[in-house]
Amino acid sequence: AVVRFTSSRPLGERLLSTSYVSATRLIYPDYSYLSGEQYWGGTTMRYAIDPTSGAWVTVSLGRNLANEAPYSYRAVDGILGYAKELPAHLNVQVQLSANEYDYDQPLPLFGMDRRDDLVQLDLVLTARDWTFHGFAPALSIGSGRNHSTIPLYSYTVQYAGLGLTRQF
Repeated sequence: AVVRFTSSRPLGERLLSTSYVSATRLIYPDYSYLSGEQYWGGTTMRYAIDPTSGAWVTVSLGRNLANEAPYSYRAVDGILGYAKELPAHLNVQVQLSANEYDYDQPLPLFGMDRRDDLVQLDLVLTARDWTFHGFAPALSIGSGRNHSTIPLYSYTVQYAGLGLTRQF
């Protein structure tokens, strides 16, 4: 179950502020120690550079309260992004995100504190002219690296995806 409230407010002709708060109930039937509540709040400031491009910055704070404290954490997320509409209505969006997750207690199996730092770069190309019932194809590619104080949770990820969107 998720409850989310969002509010947007223009701050002049080129600046838009969007803020949100959300509460989620997470249920893991096979892993009850991970079940619990998750709360997030954040703000995005979006600036229209010109009629075909814009930039944004987002800051979010999160709190995960799992049934068992070692799996609960506090989170801080930040995003810097840029979008440009190229000729032929091809939208290009790039964003760099950084996330930090600090866990409340040492994990039982490892006996050490866990802190994860994730940095990710994402690129999305959307062909706005190729719509079907209002949906346009979007190609996503990205790469990220999570560094954890517990090496088991450190990883690198690369992905590519093809989807449909109504957001451009």
